[in-house]
Amino acid sequence: MQGTVEDKILTRLAGLPLINHSISAFVKSGVINQFTIVYRDIEQRKALEAIVIQIELKDIPVKWIHGGSERQNSVYNALITQPENCEYVFIHDGARPLITATAIQDLHRAVLNGGAASLAHPVADTVKRIADPKQLFQTELEDLDRDRLWAMETPQAFAFNKILSAYENVRSK
Repeated sequence: MQGTVEDKILTRLAGLPLINHSISAFVKSGVINQFTIVYRDIEQRKALEAIVIQIELKDIPVKWIHGGSERQNSVYNALITQPENCEYVFIHDGARPLITATAIQDLHRAVLNGGAASLAHPVADTVKRIADPKQLFQTELEDLDRDRLWAMETPQAFAFNKILSAYENVRSK
């Protein structure tokens, strides 16, 4: 949306805020037992609470966590509040509404098998690389092989202890 809307997750698509589509897909998938929703500020939380209360959550509890100054801080804030028996987590950008229950189920099977998994799609665009990122106006650009490039998506799923350990490792540096 490139900065054209005030709050992406509250922006409407097909009559519903974007976050509704994501939450509904997770509920329909049947593979989660808690939502942890990270909010920016109290105004956003109030708006999100008003939306979430209207969604049929099938008794899945919602935990509200105040985010951080950067995405990695927000994710960490959510991770450290998970219960001791948490085995796996899905990290999803609620402004990405096109996720399906089937994709979440596939991701769940993959994380159970490998400890970490992510959705991705092949890159269709032509992608070029410059030799020196400090010199933006270069005439020679390197072609990158699209067949080897994938665009990562959310959600991403992780064994809880592994992702928490990774975040704690980064924070200790």
